[in-house]
Amino acid sequence: MSNEELLQSISEILDQRFNEQDARIEQRFAEQDAWIKQSFAKQQAYIDHKLEEQQAYIDHKLEEHRTAVDEKFESNNHYLMNSILEEVDLVQEKANEHFARIENRLDNLESLVRTIKLDADTIPLHEIRISNLEKHVDKLEQIAY
Repeated sequence: MSNEELLQSISEILDQRFNEQDARIEQRFAEQDAWIKQSFAKQQAYIDHKLEEQQAYIDHKLEEHRTAVDEKFESNNHYLMNSILEEVDLVQEKANEHFARIENRLDNLESLVRTIKLDADTIPLHEIRISNLEKHVDKLEQIAY
């Protein structure tokens, strides 16, 4: 074999070895790529699952807080309504007392007006009687002297 043939043969063997090595490396890269994609898919599924759990937990806590806030609001609303109703009752009681005093005063005034009217009606009669009495007294004095 000549040197050239030997070189050609070695070159072919090396090319074949490099091609085999290349094929093995490509296969390893493909396996590694598949393994990495599978690992990422598992990690993504795990992360998605954890995110869903966290979202469910957050939703649950938000609902608990919403319920607690609604209960407090309702409680405060009842308290405020009761306080307002108590104030309205107090104002109503004071107004009723005030109106009762005013009615009493009006009754007293009506009574006084009736008395004054009666007095006003009887005063002319009294004046007439007094005048008649004075006339009688004058006559009696004339007779007596």
